[in-house]
Amino acid sequence: MCRQFPAKEKNLKHPVPSISSRFKKCVRKANLPEDIHFHILPHTTASWLIQQGVPVTYVQKILEHTNVATTLIYTHQAEEHLKRAVQKIDAFIYN
Repeated sequence: MCRQFPAKEKNLKHPVPSISSRFKKCVRKANLPEDIHFHILPHTTASWLIQQGVPVTYVQKILEHTNVATTLIYTHQAEEHLKRAVQKIDAFIYN
């Protein structure tokens, strides 16, 4: 299974605050906006996967969520993708 934090499998300790603070230092060093946080990475990954058509249940497993409702919170559907979804439903119903 793909893991968000592979170090867990080797029983290595990488506390999220430590990773988060290191990530924030990199953000600052790169002169990126301060509102970029470590937690945005799984959120962005989930959004991109969903937009590429990966089933939400697969994304759920990648993010190791026990409940798919949690995964849905992390996914932002681009308006264009939502329109395409509605068009598919319309095509199914009316054709």
